[in-house]
Amino acid sequence: MKHRDINLILGFLIASFFIGQLKMISQINPSNLLWNGCAYTVNGYKSPDTINCAATYYKLVFEDTFDSIALNNLKWQSYYPWSRSLHSKTSGTGWEREYYDDKNVSVKNGYLDLKTINDPGLRSPEMGTDNIPFNFTSGMVYSKFDFTFGKFEIRCKIPQLNGLFPAFWLYGHCGQEIDIFEFTNASATSDPAVDAGHVITTYHKVYDCSIPEDNQCDYGFTRSYDTDLSADFHTYAVEWNENKIVWFLDGKVLREVYRLWETSSPLTNNSLFTYANPIKSCEQMSPSKFYTIFYPFPSSDNRMNVIINTAVLKDRAGDSGALPQDFLIDYVRVFEEVPKAHKNSILTTPNFNVYPNPFSHSFQVSNEMLESSIDNVEVLNLMGELMPVNSVNTNGVFTIEMQDQKKGIYILKINCSGKYYFRKVVFN
Repeated sequence: MKHRDINLILGFLIASFFIGQLKMISQINPSNLLWNGCAYTVNGYKSPDTINCAATYYKLVFEDTFDSIALNNLKWQSYYPWSRSLHSKTSGTGWEREYYDDKNVSVKNGYLDLKTINDPGLRSPEMGTDNIPFNFTSGMVYSKFDFTFGKFEIRCKIPQLNGLFPAFWLYGHCGQEIDIFEFTNASATSDPAVDAGHVITTYHKVYDCSIPEDNQCDYGFTRSYDTDLSADFHTYAVEWNENKIVWFLDGKVLREVYRLWETSSPLTNNSLFTYANPIKSCEQMSPSKFYTIFYPFPSSDNRMNVIINTAVLKDRAGDSGALPQDFLIDYVRVFEEVPKAHKNSILTTPNFNVYPNPFSHSFQVSNEMLESSIDNVEVLNLMGELMPVNSVNTNGVFTIEMQDQKKGIYILKINCSGKYYFRKVVFN
């Protein structure tokens, strides 16, 4: 989200077309390895640094389920480390029109709430004598920890767009960034309900860190769904390792990109490539082939922080009649990769599916890991007291009826092969 302008939106549209073409052909034109003025191709070479073929496993290293009464200041801050706005101090121009204010960040009812409101006339002390007015304030959180290869996951309900720009993203040194999702209705004629089905996924970094960040290389893609994703909670995730990035929506693959590409000899076509095919597995590697590295691919040397925020778009700021809007986050989890040799040291947590959550009368619990089964599910209140509920086990899927209980937050106690796990559910 840093240093956005209208060219980036055009880039998203062009990239969407390009990725669509990749699905139809097995090789790509050399010009498609050139992007935004950044020459991503390098001299072809044989036997490059091969990808790691060893199996890896995930270990939970960071989690916030927002079950407290306030934001955990040991984990988060509610502004960018460099500013509370991306406005230009001198001209007021720029991509965004909001000021990030602490009052727009709250934790209640088991959710993190990032609120966007009309706030005309607000002036930021950061702007000094050029303290241009803001018409909107919004909420964001920026993790106080940074991370490398791993899995990053959020369960959330994005706000209705109407000029808003919600995002869940990673950002680090050298302008390196992975956008797990962004939503925007930047087009003046767009329908917010339609645009809330367009998930923008991007990764980029600065081409040369020794010069200003205006040489940033962007590689974006928009996946369109026939669903208004602002109407309900959804789970978004990305898995990032040394060779690929995979985006997920509700557990299903949304997009894949790869770092290493098999190419033609660099001596053909004036040192451009006549073809380039992504390397998806070690079995594709051969000493007789030529390879290149796709430059914008994120490096593990540039650790990244987690950011969740709602921006207000410059050219849609007039659509403020729908404000205030809430960006609700149920949980955030970060898992880092652990080599296979250390697998036994990991306390693995089964991936339980609790749906729907929040629920209105009943919900279901199942275990997506097939190695073990759920033996029993109990429901506790926040005092730890066992609640009388009707639980039915149908082929390992538990249906919990709670229509006789009061609405609120409850804790599931799941007995899985003699081990106990806990999950939060919300009855509303």
